[in-house]
Amino acid sequence: MRTAPCPICAAGRFEFPHTQCDGAHLSVASYYQVGYETQPVPHFARETSERIAERLHGEREGEIYAAATALGASSQLIQKIIEPALVAAGFAPEVRSRSGLAEFRADFISEKFDQSILVEVERGKTTDNNMDMLDFWKAHIHGKSTHLILVVPVWYSTQRNTKRTFYTVCRRLSVMFEPENYTNVRSLHIVGY
Repeated sequence: MRTAPCPICAAGRFEFPHTQCDGAHLSVASYYQVGYETQPVPHFARETSERIAERLHGEREGEIYAAATALGASSQLIQKIIEPALVAAGFAPEVRSRSGLAEFRADFISEKFDQSILVEVERGKTTDNNMDMLDFWKAHIHGKSTHLILVVPVWYSTQRNTKRTFYTVCRRLSVMFEPENYTNVRSLHIVGY
């Protein structure tokens, strides 16, 4: 059985294919710049990431979730599962943005605060094509966005191997919250499905 350490607790481990560690934590990890842990916008982003995890975990045994996580499935199928909850919380889907010459599309964005929250959903290319880094860069250069919720597979299986995607993304992006590496992204919330 494949396992990965839980980035939330030192004792827990995620066993393939589960999305909860053996300490019963849903796969949600949050990182903050110093002083942002208790501010309203990152707190709202953390609550939203927990709602996304609960929604996905609640769908785990259903046909829609099975289709959305099947080999070769698009991230848009996961987006459709979480979209009603995000829209109800004030997020707009598929929003185009521009920063200088850079133009990009956010999967979801909330602009109800003076600091926006981006939500990006990834699937197979999360670490192979550095889509987690691209999403972090989008949040960094966005004019108002300073918080990112990144929704990624806990495990991603291909015909050849199984990758510990959630753990890898947490390990790669957590270094951006060490003071010497700060960017415009004040908080990051990673949800594994």
